[in-house]
Amino acid sequence: MDWDEALDYVAARLKEVREEYGADAVATFQGNPSVHNSGTLLSAGGLVRAIGSRNRFTATSIDQLPHHFAGAEMFGHPFLMPIPDIDRTDFMLMMGANPWPATAAS
Repeated sequence: MDWDEALDYVAARLKEVREEYGADAVATFQGNPSVHNSGTLLSAGGLVRAIGSRNRFTATSIDQLPHHFAGAEMFGHPFLMPIPDIDRTDFMLMMGANPWPATAAS
């Protein structure tokens, strides 16, 4: 399948999903690297508006806002964020993270 066929296929499926389930059945996500590409950044707004979904997610809504919420709940302000004291930590459980430096594997 070439690019034109792939884009036509995606457009047709998006139209079908919106017609059958409504615009909110589609969600958009904007984050790295698309927000650092001027072409994508300038054109994404039109695409998101054309889709018409209220389900819009970004790197901020998925990653940063939970940090601010935790800081506000724990310390009374969204900009007060905990910094782990790794040097004096006896036990650390990391989920969904890779603490091993990429250079150590090579």
